[in-house]
Amino acid sequence: MGIRNLHETDFVELVALFKSFYPKHNIFQGFSDEVIEYLRTLARVHKFLVFEEEDFVKGVVIMQKRSETREGRHKLWRLKHIAFETEEIGAALVKEAEKRIEADSQTVKLEIFVAESETVLGFLKGLGYKQEAALENHYRWHETCFVLSKSLPKVY
Repeated sequence: MGIRNLHETDFVELVALFKSFYPKHNIFQGFSDEVIEYLRTLARVHKFLVFEEEDFVKGVVIMQKRSETREGRHKLWRLKHIAFETEEIGAALVKEAEKRIEADSQTVKLEIFVAESETVLGFLKGLGYKQEAALENHYRWHETCFVLSKSLPKVY
C-alpha cells in the first residue's frame, strides 16, 4: 500500500514498532496501554504518516508543527518519533513528510531530536539533516541529544 495517514486500527502495531525502535525510550518502554494513550494524545494534534506493506505497519513518522510567522510564510516543524523497519522505508517516510510540509509553506525549517542511544543519526545526516546542537543530559543522565535540522526549500 505504501504511505498513508494514520488509522485508528494502527495503534497496537505502532506500539510494537516503537518498542523495538526505541529500546531506551522512557515512554515507549512502558505498558502498551500507556503507549497507546500517549500516541492517541499525539494523534489529536499532530499528523502521522504510516508506511504499510502487505497489511502490516512497517514505519511511522509524526509531524509536529511548532510555530509559524504571523503571515504563515515560514514554519518550524519537528519530525517526532520516527520509526521504521528498513532505511528504505524510513527515507520514504521522511521524504513524504518533507514534501507535505513544504507544500504548506514558502519556507520551512525541520528539526529532529536524536538521542545518542538511537541508531538513526547517520541515516538522517545522509538525508541532508545537519547537526545544530548537542544537548547534554537532555533525555537521560549522561546521554547527549543531538538537534538535527534541514531548511526547505534551499534558498540562498
